[in-house]
Amino acid sequence: MSKDTITYGSFDPEQDKNILDIANAVKREAKKDGAFFAKKNRPTLNEQSLMPYVGRYKSSFEELLAKELGRIKPVMQEATFTRFKEEKVKREIELDAATEKNEHLNDVDRRTLDGKPKPTIRKRNPFLLVLLGIMYLGEWFYNSMSFAFFGGNMFGAYLIGATITLIEAALAYATGKNLAKIEEGIEKPYLQTALYVAANLGIVIAMSVLRSNILDNSSIETPAWVFFLVNIAFLVGAIVLSRLLIPSQKQQNFDCATSELHKRIEEREAEMKQLKSEKEKLAAQFTDEEKKYLHVLAVAKATEERIDAHYREAIEIFKTENLATRGDLGTPVCFFESTTSLTISKSNLS
Repeated sequence: MSKDTITYGSFDPEQDKNILDIANAVKREAKKDGAFFAKKNRPTLNEQSLMPYVGRYKSSFEELLAKELGRIKPVMQEATFTRFKEEKVKREIELDAATEKNEHLNDVDRRTLDGKPKPTIRKRNPFLLVLLGIMYLGEWFYNSMSFAFFGGNMFGAYLIGATITLIEAALAYATGKNLAKIEEGIEKPYLQTALYVAANLGIVIAMSVLRSNILDNSSIETPAWVFFLVNIAFLVGAIVLSRLLIPSQKQQNFDCATSELHKRIEEREAEMKQLKSEKEKLAAQFTDEEKKYLHVLAVAKATEERIDAHYREAIEIFKTENLATRGDLGTPVCFFESTTSLTISKSNLS
């Protein structure tokens, strides 16, 4: 490289070489032109403008600048960045609005909750479950034994006993559930409850008579009413235990409403977390786009300054060579004028 080479940092080796080749070619022309016009003592000492002599250098460098900035595309990058910025601002407004709405709704639901904790899943009382299980196992066994006296396969007796016991259990549970509704005044299914009890009583009476008849055929004499009372006690116990196993309907409704409020708050908090994450991603993308945009601007600015500096140096070379070789030893007035800057149309930069 020559000593008069101007460098403003290298962004692209190919660009550096292209600029330098064209700039050196123009500078060589400027040196030749300076000597050529000096022989004719031109520009004259009173000439006011140097542009008739160096105008073509300006055109060459403006053409070079337009070409290089056309590769960099600062205007296109600026438009892309501006559009991204506008979209970012618009999306941030939407995200902030959604977040604000969720926060407001959560505040309303929290005031409704008034500090009530999220209900835990209510577990059945294990003691009641064990007691009820023992009762039904005993009933199943005695029901099965009643049918075993008729002879036949014991498996069949156990199966019939299990079926009857399950029917009794289902009727007792349904009765207990209806009693809970009646107690709390939510519903009043009196007829349905009466039908459940009547059906269960029918089974109790039938099984009591069956057991009494079986014992009548043996040496043991036990009246049917004894079995009836025992079965009634079992039935009442089954209904009471079933009722105790059923949580309060009001409590269920309260827990359901409280759980729903907590669920809505948690869902909104999860959504706000996503909104915050999206906003952070937008900010990161904006930072990347801004860096890219500023880099392009920096490259474009440096390229413009480098080419402008080469242009000014070419003019100085023309002046130096002209002054050194002209015969009148004078300095034209136009040599003192300010050098005009390079200008190009923005349409050439996109």
